[in-house]
Amino acid sequence: MTKPIPQWLLDHPPFHDEWKDILQDWAGARKRGVAGLLEFVQITQACAKEWLEGRILEATEPEHCFDLCMSVQMHLSRNLHVSLSRVNRWFNIYPKLYRFINFDIDIIDSSVRLSSQAGWLEHLHELAQDILDRRVSETVGDDRTCDQVSEGASLQASRPYSSMHNDLKAHLPIHRYRIISMWDEDSQQMMTDSRDIGECIRKAGVARSGAERDQR
Repeated sequence: MTKPIPQWLLDHPPFHDEWKDILQDWAGARKRGVAGLLEFVQITQACAKEWLEGRILEATEPEHCFDLCMSVQMHLSRNLHVSLSRVNRWFNIYPKLYRFINFDIDIIDSSVRLSSQAGWLEHLHELAQDILDRRVSETVGDDRTCDQVSEGASLQASRPYSSMHNDLKAHLPIHRYRIISMWDEDSQQMMTDSRDIGECIRKAGVARSGAERDQR
């Protein structure tokens, strides 16, 4: 199973711009239906993998810092040897590791054994707390605007999609169909009037979301 793309990478503007350029080049020759959706997922995952494994992105967001620190902690807790190249990559991505991590080099196989200094676990807790505080703050902000419907909001919730979600939708194949008739379960009749069909669709949307949109 493929690992999900971390949110901090999705929010990284250079990655976002490059990913959009790749999708624009692909969009003209994309396949239809499920095959096109599969291509889209594979292209996005390949782009993310190249950024995650082939580039050095200095960790500045708490989520990125925490993800990397937990990888280090996993090796510490299991007393695993690590390659020099991996250790070098970790310290380049998150230079603050120099304050908390010691390493001894095994001359025989050129591997590294890690050990932690005072304050390491406290640093992990601080990063985790920072992430929790941000998410609580975001949740409070969402609650304050839950009655506002903006462009891009779904019927199921009044929270607008991020720009990336809108970009994702923009590159998916779109097929438009004209509805000339619809069966109404409430009246047990076939509707052919466009106004009646529109009202039926509106009611179904309200039933799914639990609230009616503001009429503006």
